[in-house]
Amino acid sequence: MVDTTTLFKTFCKLILFLILAVLFVMFYMKDQMTDYLMNRTTISTRFEEVKRLEYPTLTICISYGQKPSIARQLGLSLNYDILGYGISEEFLKEANAKNLSEVFEKVSYILDRDFEITYSFGFENKNQNNPKKMEVGKNNFTLNRNGSEVVLNFTVEAIQTMQYATCYKIEGSGVNAATVPFHSHFNLTQLVDKKEDRSKGIYVLLTDGNTWTGITRSVWPQFTPTKIYIPFDSSFHELKIRSKEHYFSQGVDDTKDCMTSLLSNSSCQPKCNLLSYDNFDPCVLPKESRCMLDEFFDNFEEAEKCFKPKRAMTFDVEHAIFHNHAIEQTNEPSDMVQVYLGMWSTKKEINEEIRIITESSLIGSLGGSLGMFFGFSIFTHLLYFLDKLADRMHFYQLVK
Repeated sequence: MVDTTTLFKTFCKLILFLILAVLFVMFYMKDQMTDYLMNRTTISTRFEEVKRLEYPTLTICISYGQKPSIARQLGLSLNYDILGYGISEEFLKEANAKNLSEVFEKVSYILDRDFEITYSFGFENKNQNNPKKMEVGKNNFTLNRNGSEVVLNFTVEAIQTMQYATCYKIEGSGVNAATVPFHSHFNLTQLVDKKEDRSKGIYVLLTDGNTWTGITRSVWPQFTPTKIYIPFDSSFHELKIRSKEHYFSQGVDDTKDCMTSLLSNSSCQPKCNLLSYDNFDPCVLPKESRCMLDEFFDNFEEAEKCFKPKRAMTFDVEHAIFHNHAIEQTNEPSDMVQVYLGMWSTKKEINEEIRIITESSLIGSLGGSLGMFFGFSIFTHLLYFLDKLADRMHFYQLVK
């Protein structure tokens, strides 16, 4: 006959165990497992003093993107018509253009044809190479700082975008901490004669040497880059920047290589593109461009991943506007944009995306919670098992 007291104790233990199990699942295990299975992340932030700062890659776009008079003459309604959807082969003949790249060039604001850029460094402009006119290709500048010469290298490249037609990317070398505070100035002067084509301002995008490709389609899935509108007026625009580095848990190393690899599987012949997000040659005919664009949208889920880098640089900007009273006295519209861009701190903010719950932390958290809720210990149960095993073996020896 079963002892009622023992039965009651067993029943109470079972009820207590069930209550603790429900509480454990509701208040702890559920959230832990949800965070783990959904691969949730958080951002860890730290600040570091660095010996070398990364100079921002500047992408400069004229605000209209396309010259209104030329676009109207060519029969283009919207900016993205230039990618091939609004153009036929007969259109190319009428526009006296051999290919789409020529159409792109006709309608865009082109460096040294429609505007020019001059760059200088430091507060003094005594050096004969300072200021200097920027040209497409490599540009070298010499900066005298504290009695020593510092050579700065910049590469200017024309890039083709959907929204702004041709923009210009200025990619420079890093900045040695010894040159901080680092001062640079650039002036952009428009040379367009026709009044209706004269732009009202420019956009300046600050990125790094890999993530600038997002401007080609204005695609930025993981972060928002610094983008500043600067009007053509008599003001002097001061941009003091501080770098911020981001590390993401997932992403690609090189956007252009990723897009090239993805679109290499396209059925289009030849493989080409008008936009600068891959390494293909420019499309010649409208039907070639349309085919590649259709492939991009058909594979957009994969293509979007190419715009998600593992590492990215952004730049916090303190934008101040100063009025040039001498120029304002003339009351004449300005054709120049005057910008100061400076780096005043060697401290860099680093943001890293990390998982909230990893495999090891999940095991540790659940194990600790089991101990808290149930007094559960693997060591205790292991000793109990070994003790029973030893008793059983001893029993068999006595029987024999």
